[in-house]
Amino acid sequence: MYNTETEVLAPLCQHMPPLALLPSERKTVLNILHEDRFIDKAPQEIYATLLDEKRYVCSIRTMYRILEKEGEIKERRNQLIRPHYVKPELIAEAPNQVWSWDITKLKSTGKVDILLSICNSRHLQQICSGLDGSA
Repeated sequence: MYNTETEVLAPLCQHMPPLALLPSERKTVLNILHEDRFIDKAPQEIYATLLDEKRYVCSIRTMYRILEKEGEIKERRNQLIRPHYVKPELIAEAPNQVWSWDITKLKSTGKVDILLSICNSRHLQQICSGLDGSA
């Protein structure tokens, strides 16, 4: 936007809103958010605690804006990192070392039949060898 003397005017969006926090106030809010007692709390809880203490520093939304500008919008609680689950593998080298079972519902006329299968390692070896054609 130019005026009559061909000076470049500052864009309207660069001015600071009259109610915006000053950089020193933003730093104060950030220091409060980083206190040990608030390290695992959400901004809503921090806001309520500060109001209970008769302190008002900024709104909840402003706390979120400050955290977002600092790149700290994430889960603030310590998260449990679970190890990768490894499915157990059972290997039978002789009969009766590994047993397995399964319950299956079978549809039939009018009632439900339940099939219970129990296999030991010898039975499984016989089935596998029968599939190979070697038995």
